[in-house]
Amino acid sequence: MKHAFAEEGLLIGVTGDTIALSPLIVSDEIGEIFDKVARVIKAVS
Repeated sequence: MKHAFAEEGLLIGVTGDTIALSPLIVSDEIGEIFDKVARVIKAVS
């Protein structure tokens, strides 16, 4: 799954019930980041 996020240009870290995404989320980029997360979830499910 980490590879799938890397293909979208995102790094993911999971600790307990917390998910950390990088690069840092800037308010005008949040829609694009969630679109990428959605594509990864669809690809791995």
